Amino acid sequence: MHSHSTSAEFHICLHKIFRRFLKGLNIYQLACSEKAGQWLFSSKNTKVVYNGIDANKFRYNESVRLQMRKELEVDDKFVIGHVGRFEAVKNQKYLCELLPLLKKAIPNVILMFIGDGIELDNVKQYCVSNNLDNVRFMGSRDNISDYCQAFDIFAFPSIFEGIPLSIIEAQTSGLPCVVSSGVPNDIDIVPNVFHIPLDNKNEWVEQIFTISKHSIDRHKNYDLIVKKGYDINTSCKELEDYYRNLL
Repeated sequence: MHSHSTSAEFHICLHKIFRRFLKGLNIYQLACSEKAGQWLFSSKNTKVVYNGIDANKFRYNESVRLQMRKELEVDDKFVIGHVGRFEAVKNQKYLCELLPLLKKAIPNVILMFIGDGIELDNVKQYCVSNNLDNVRFMGSRDNISDYCQAFDIFAFPSIFEGIPLSIIEAQTSGLPCVVSSGVPNDIDIVPNVFHIPLDNKNEWVEQIFTISKHSIDRHKNYDLIVKKGYDINTSCKELEDYYRNLL
């Protein structure tokens, strides 16, 4: 069994009931993080297998950045990016709520969403009702790596998470990441990941503003990601070896 989260979006009581039966089953326990393993299995006998990504695809590329920003017409903008399905647990509306405060601090800020989902229309309606014209909804995209190059910062306000691939991808492309305290610290592969409680909007604004005032070397993260085992080739080999040992 493989645990991929640190909580449940629905039927949390059923999760708590059925988790008790796991202790009596002859299973091998895997998880995407220590916290995900602890939540589902409540034991230390869990093997953590990192969620691997195609690291080379997300490696920072200055020419792709310039091309994408020109195509998106954001050359003179500070772009806050987010990638994720639109569901309640992902909490995208929170970023929209921050925008009026952010615009006072960063006049050229825009918020760019990639993804679809059941909450998309609700978030769009919130933006219309509150006259937020500096938000772009890009829908689902096949070239997320190109968009990561165009972003200036990555924001992720989830209520809870396991180990989101999108944050690993963002780090690989050299983006500073501002995430909620519901995202486990296991995701901190490189130094520029900042966890902030959702009940402190001012701190979110201050952190994003601080980042906007500093130039960042986006080239160095790739080597760190690969070295720490988050490249897909490494994680696939590790899982393959694990299965072979079981056989």
